[in-house]
Amino acid sequence: ANKNESSSRRDSESIQKKDRKLHKKLREITRLEKKVHNKEKLTEEEKKKLSKKSSIEKELASLQSELAPSTASDIKTKHNAQPQDIALPDLYKAADNKLNLAHEYLDLATKYPVKIRSVVFHIRRMLKDLLVQYQLLEPCLAAETIP
Repeated sequence: ANKNESSSRRDSESIQKKDRKLHKKLREITRLEKKVHNKEKLTEEEKKKLSKKSSIEKELASLQSELAPSTASDIKTKHNAQPQDIALPDLYKAADNKLNLAHEYLDLATKYPVKIRSVVFHIRRMLKDLLVQYQLLEPCLAAETIP
């Protein structure tokens, strides 16, 4: 079951990566459309990019239909994130305890998927003393998924 979770997470990450790339291409096309609207000249390469708009939109639509509903909502949440007010005592309490801070980080990394190397980097930074003390630094660095 762990390997299936790992492969499905990788599939989800690759789909999200494609989603980001396609959105980036659409932003570039929007910029080019503004250029055309302002009667500026386009290079041949820019004209090719502009002509691919409909195919990119179709690919994006099919890609989003492939995403699991929870993954699609995670992406929407990430793009439309709203700031939250957090009480100062809660911040101090979380910052004082390294384990609580790391646990909160892991919860957020699970909720809003990021690359595992980023998770490992930040956990190592937060808990290096404890990881070395309990000889868990190597297993942490070798981690492939969030437990």
